[in-house]
Amino acid sequence: MDRPPSCCDFCGDSRAFQEYGTDLADLNWYACAECTRIIDAEVWEKLVERSVAAHAHIRPTPDGDEPALRTQAEYLVLAFRALRLVAA
Repeated sequence: MDRPPSCCDFCGDSRAFQEYGTDLADLNWYACAECTRIIDAEVWEKLVERSVAAHAHIRPTPDGDEPALRTQAEYLVLAFRALRLVAA
């Protein structure tokens, strides 16, 4: 799914993107400058936190739904880590 980025896949920011290729030819991930810094530092819990906080800012989370949102963000980061191509 080769597409121009419209927003960061992690936090939804719509500015300046880093593209991350994957083992899947039709899938790339896009990250804003701040998420790119977090990814490059491999501080995965911070990326999860940023994703959860950004989602709550964009669309308030109903009471009691934050654990499910956190789980989704954790799966997102795990999928990214498993699929991304790392430069050797």
